[in-house]
Amino acid sequence: MTEDAQIDAELEKLYNVRLLCDDYDGLQARWREASAKVREAADPTLGVMFGTHEREKLDVFLSGAEDAPLLIFIHGGYWQRGETPVYHFVAEPFLARGVDVVLINYPLCPDVTLGKLVDSVSRGIAHVYKNAVTLGLSREHIVVAGHSAGGHLSAMMAATDWPALDPSLPSEFIKGFVAISGVFELEPLRHTTIGTALALDAAQAGKLSPVNQRPTSGSAPILLARGGAETPAFALQIEQLCQAWSDKANITTTYDAPGADHFTVLDQLADPDSDLTAHVAGLLSDT
Repeated sequence: MTEDAQIDAELEKLYNVRLLCDDYDGLQARWREASAKVREAADPTLGVMFGTHEREKLDVFLSGAEDAPLLIFIHGGYWQRGETPVYHFVAEPFLARGVDVVLINYPLCPDVTLGKLVDSVSRGIAHVYKNAVTLGLSREHIVVAGHSAGGHLSAMMAATDWPALDPSLPSEFIKGFVAISGVFELEPLRHTTIGTALALDAAQAGKLSPVNQRPTSGSAPILLARGGAETPAFALQIEQLCQAWSDKANITTTYDAPGADHFTVLDQLADPDSDLTAHVAGLLSDT
């Protein structure tokens, strides 16, 4: 939050979702336990560095399938908390379907600006593509997914000019995008306590909002999802991105996960029998 932004009590209720979680610490403990079990079973390669910052790391889970499609997952935490070891549990149903999974860790605000954070994630994805053979991955069938802050980052990846980042990168090497419970118009966050660490002024918030970006994803399908029990703000965020990108991107599916809030929607992504997992698996099989 900058000096020109004031706390709006109503926006705080809509976006500060941790206040709505009865036992956030218990939720995190449950996810950590589930993730530990997935690591034990999958024997992943952890902590692959892709940059100079200590948090610029990749965790690689191989399914064992030949030429497996690849899901790259970006965790949430409102760009100021979170780490990949908490979220390894989301890999389990996809590994069972013969999908490889990479989770990206990235620097956090306010240690870095949000702009540099977005750049870090894009460089992480570029590293996966360029080093796929070394990592034991196929780069022919890549889908990028993210939750919460990761949903925003997934949308920003759909608007990234990859050859401008690195001339060796194809313009449309990502074959699908998933943004779960993302914030695509950042201006409301400037008027909440969440905005403090982001320190965005109005111009920066506009520049880093996917609704103001031009997607470069071409015909790649985009899935926008949220928990059905989330605050109305997240439904509005999806509506705004759909309107902004209606004639510029291939938003194929919007999905409300029944009964899920901002956090438990990830439990549905980790459920092999959920409709949300089926939607994401569909993107992976269609690539």
